Parts: sequence; C-alpha cells; structure tokens
Amino acid sequence: MNTKIDGVETRPISVKDSPSAARPRDLAGAEGQAGSTVGGTDISITAGARQLAALEKTIAALPMVDDARVAAAALAIEQGRYQIDAQLIADKLIRSDYELSQAGGREK
Repeated sequence: MNTKIDGVETRPISVKDSPSAARPRDLAGAEGQAGSTVGGTDISITAGARQLAALEKTIAALPMVDDARVAAAALAIEQGRYQIDAQLIADKLIRSDYELSQAGGREK
C-alpha cells in the first residue's frame, strides 16, 4: 500500500456502486482557477487551499539544514569557543517534556 500523499494520482477509483472517477491530487496547482471540471464533476478550490498549496511549496523549497549556522557552530567547536550551558539544556528538556505531556493528555 502506497502512503505517499504528494504528486498526482490519475488512475480511476471506484466508490462502492458508483462509477469510477479520475482522482487528480494536484488541482491546487492551477493558480487563478476558482473551479475545474473533472469527469463531468465541478471541483472548486478555495482561496485557502490555494494559499496552503503555495505555502507547502515554499516550505518544501527551504533547506532542511541552515548550512551557515552549522558552519559557524563547527568553527566555534574547532576553535574552542563553543560554550555549552548545561542548565539551559536541562531547563529546555524539562519544559519540552512538560509541553508534550500536556499535549498528549497525560499527567505527571
């Protein structure tokens, strides 16, 4: 079973006793179109969906790692200037654990 959710899927699908219909997944890419017709069915893309698609493309284009920040940290480590604040790390770990426990509905 394929769980990939991006790209365009055009093979027909059927839903119980209804006829098959094309299933385009990239309709949001049609900028400026308020609606389309697919297989005789009107499909409307909201402004919010278009904005979400644009944001998704922008985020996908961003690098996963800030190379300049990594280079600066590596240089600081190499030169012995990198300082570790154990108390700050511990405080953030505790805060993160607390926030995760609140989000998950479990109590400590």
